[in-house]
Amino acid sequence: MPSANEALPEDEVRALLERAGCNDSALATVIAFLSTSWASKVDPLAVLREKVTQEQSANPQELERALKEAQRELRTTVASLWSAAGGKIQRTHCRKAWTRFMERSVKPLRDELVPTNGQHPVRTWGRETAQKKVIQLAKSFQEAMDGAEVRHEDRKAADSAAQQIVSAIERTVDSAQRLHSAQSKKWAGLAGVPWSRQLG
Repeated sequence: MPSANEALPEDEVRALLERAGCNDSALATVIAFLSTSWASKVDPLAVLREKVTQEQSANPQELERALKEAQRELRTTVASLWSAAGGKIQRTHCRKAWTRFMERSVKPLRDELVPTNGQHPVRTWGRETAQKKVIQLAKSFQEAMDGAEVRHEDRKAADSAAQQIVSAIERTVDSAQRLHSAQSKKWAGLAGVPWSRQLG
């Protein structure tokens, strides 16, 4: 059995489930979640307990406030890092690469997450949709920085700033999905591995 000190790789977990003839997709998902969470140094039981507690204790009004706070934090984070990652990127070509990344990749996603028209499509995003968007953001970041040869201290500053943005996006999406789950009385899904690892 997987433990905190020794965990099976995800591909082995999937192979074992197939070999065991596990036809219950829900059960297979839970087993894979528990196993891969250990492998990622995440305590899956703690994650589950936290989510269940949140689902049981939080009411829609509280979750609405939490979402608005997460959205404010995201907008503030993006604004503070917009120019040269908060003024920490020094070289001109590196600054230009960062600005292109912010304009082409971060701004559209921010506008989806913090809409000005009162609509909130993010509330109905599935976990897969949300994760794909963050993965695409990470790819866009890497392509922009690698393409412009952003290196050394400037790359460290860009990496740190991008991580802050992804963390703020993660909190906003999670808040939106908890609210949607509470309103629809449906479980929003499991998320064992932090999205922020996509940039690592």
